[in-house]
Amino acid sequence: MAAPTVPEVASGRAERVVVPAPPYRRRSPNWRRALRRQLLPFLLVLPALVLVGGVLGYPIGQLVATSFQQLGLFQLIGHHVLWNGLTNYRQLFSDSQFYSSLEQTAVFVLATVGLTMAIGTGVALLMGRVGKVLRTVISLTMLLVWAMPSSAASIVWTWLFQAQWGVVNYVLVALGLHSFGSHDWFASQISAYSIVTAMIVWQAIPFIALSTYAALTLVPNELHEAAAVDGATPGVIFRQVTFPIIRPVFFLLTVLSIIWDGNVFNQVWYLTGGRAQVLNVMPLGVWQYIEAFATQQYGMGAAIAIVTVLILLVVTGYYIRTMVRTGEVSA
Repeated sequence: MAAPTVPEVASGRAERVVVPAPPYRRRSPNWRRALRRQLLPFLLVLPALVLVGGVLGYPIGQLVATSFQQLGLFQLIGHHVLWNGLTNYRQLFSDSQFYSSLEQTAVFVLATVGLTMAIGTGVALLMGRVGKVLRTVISLTMLLVWAMPSSAASIVWTWLFQAQWGVVNYVLVALGLHSFGSHDWFASQISAYSIVTAMIVWQAIPFIALSTYAALTLVPNELHEAAAVDGATPGVIFRQVTFPIIRPVFFLLTVLSIIWDGNVFNQVWYLTGGRAQVLNVMPLGVWQYIEAFATQQYGMGAAIAIVTVLILLVVTGYYIRTMVRTGEVSA
C-alpha cells in the first residue's frame, strides 16, 4: 500500500502542510542607486577638498576679515582690532593711485600675455620642425630657464642692465653706441616696464612653448599633408587645421598667463631696486605690498588684494564662459 500524500491522513485527521512564503526583499528605488553613483566621486575627493579648503580657506577668510578692519602697526602689536566696515574700500576707490595701478596692470598684462603666447607658440612650431637632437637641446635649455627662481633671475637681469658695469651697456658701447656708456635703464617708467616685461616673457616662454608643443603632437600629420596637397600655405594650415585642434589648450594657457602676470611682484620689486614707487612702476600687486608693509596699513593692503582677486576672477571667468559658449570646452 502506498504512503499517503498531502493532505496526509494521520490519526484519523487530515493535516494541511503549510509551505512558508519566501522572504520579501525590499528593493531600493532606482533613483537612490543613481544618486549614490553620482555622489560616489564627490565622496572620494572629499578628504582632499577638506584639506585644500582648510589650507586655503582660513587665510582667505582672514584676508577678507582684515579688509574690513583698521589694522596698522599699533593695532597689530596691541592685538586690538578696530572694525571700520567699508572704510578701506571707500578710500581705495576714491584714491587716484588705484586707477593708475589698474591701468598699469591692464597694459602690463596685455603686453606680457600677448608676447608670451605669440613667442611661445612660435617656439613650439619651431620645435616641431627641427631634428630630435636640436629639439632636445632647446627643451633642456627652456627647462633650465623655467626652473630658475624669479629672485635669482631678477638679480641676473639687474646685472645685465646695470648702468656702470652692465653687459648690455658694454655691448652697445662696443658696437659704437657710446651714448649708452652709463645709461640707466631704470631711470624712467617706460624703460623699467620694458625690462620687467622682457624678463617675465623670457621666463614664461618655456612653459607656454612646451605645453603648446605637446598639444601640437596631437594633431594628425595626415591633416597637414591633405591641406598641403590642396595647396594651402603654412599660415593657412596653422589657422584652419592646427589652431582649431589646439585651441582649448591655447585658451587655458592664456587664462593661466593672465592670472600669473596679474599678480606679479618679485620681478618688479627686484629690478627696480625697491624704487617702484619713485618710478611709478606700481601694478596692483606692488601697490598692495607698499600699502600693507611700507606704510603699514594692513587693512588697506588686504582690501587691494581682495579687489585684485575679484578683478582676475571676473576677467578669467568671462574668458572661460566665452570658451564654453563657443564650444571650445565642455561645460
